Amino acid sequence: MSLAPTDRVTFNFPSPVRGLSVRRSAIHIRRLVVFAAALATTVYAYGDQSAGQKEPAAPTVDFQAVVERDSVKRSEDVPVFCLITNKSNIELQNLKVTLLNPGALIPRAAAGPHAPLAMSPPLVDLPAFGAQRSQSTLTVGTGAEFAQHRLIFALDYTWEAGGKQVSSAQTTTLTLPVVRQFEEEAKGLPGGTAPILYLLMPIIPAILAYEFFNSLRTGEGVKMPQFKTEYIVPSFLLAVLLGFVALFAARRNASVDYSSPSSFVLVIVMSAALGAAIVCIQWACDRVRWWRRGFKATDSAETYLRKALLQLKDGKAPWVTGVVEGLQWEGALLTQPDKSRALGARMQISTKPNSVPSWKELTKAIDQEGKILDRASLRRWLRKKALTITYLDKIKQAGKNVDHPVAIEGLEKFTADPNAKQPMMPIVRPLS
Repeated sequence: MSLAPTDRVTFNFPSPVRGLSVRRSAIHIRRLVVFAAALATTVYAYGDQSAGQKEPAAPTVDFQAVVERDSVKRSEDVPVFCLITNKSNIELQNLKVTLLNPGALIPRAAAGPHAPLAMSPPLVDLPAFGAQRSQSTLTVGTGAEFAQHRLIFALDYTWEAGGKQVSSAQTTTLTLPVVRQFEEEAKGLPGGTAPILYLLMPIIPAILAYEFFNSLRTGEGVKMPQFKTEYIVPSFLLAVLLGFVALFAARRNASVDYSSPSSFVLVIVMSAALGAAIVCIQWACDRVRWWRRGFKATDSAETYLRKALLQLKDGKAPWVTGVVEGLQWEGALLTQPDKSRALGARMQISTKPNSVPSWKELTKAIDQEGKILDRASLRRWLRKKALTITYLDKIKQAGKNVDHPVAIEGLEKFTADPNAKQPMMPIVRPLS
């Protein structure tokens, strides 16, 4: 059977290029499927492992530490109240409270500086949703800095999870300022007064002691000492200098510490002793000054002239007259170390035969007019009694001569007659 020319069978085959692209796409899809399966397996395995290693949640605990005061002073005992609240359904065991930074405040009755605090009542196991209160006593150190101190308390406890003991800790802070003695009392004083009083505290006892003992030294008797207004400025300067000395010596903030009674008493006693010591030094200086310059009714002619020459540099004194208790006095006006008055006689001196000094040496120390040229040599000869002394003009009382070189009795308040002549006369003259 023959086929007609018009009847044709057509076969459509894909091109080689298109078939290759399909095969590549299939390979990529296969790889993606394998990667997705591996990733899913890994994620599932990791999630299952993480779920197996997940730790149990820690119990919720509220820990507070409070004190009943706003501030404390050195060497004081401070009770610290601790409140512990268990806000979970897990029992807390082996509770203990520790002060992590024991510097300014020192735990009392503790085994060591970082040992658990001694609590009263002692801490016990805390049941679920339970609470307990306890307290511990801390002592402020004697060297605690005057500032705010942040105390850090730690609460350590254990609890059970899955049959195992787990340890946990929680902290709380407490701010406590350490203040100086009398700081609270000083807040009631006018502004700026308290710091000044605190600064002047080491100086005030010295001034009061000086006033008390100085009244005895000057013969005023016992009287209540007073801190007068004129003492404020010098006292302030002394206090500042004292602070600088303490700062330089200690190389730190060495302010005066009145927090402990012993330190306070020691500062007061030392300050008062310093004031009394100054009076004692003045009294000793007065004794020496009176011994050298003070005139006595029993002074000899040599002693009188030696004292007079210390007071009269040129050897001249005013010859005065005055009335004391109705009696007229006349003599050379002299002054005692306490500024009271005395009257002296005019003397004349001469050399002794065959002795030192000679007339020539004497006239080199004092000229014929009584002018002092060498006071030291003249006083030395008088001390050795190497000169002969006689009266030139005696003291007169009610017109009568007084047979003593100096008169002091009843003349403490002697006042010269301003209307009478007061010529400057030499107290001593040489006699050939």
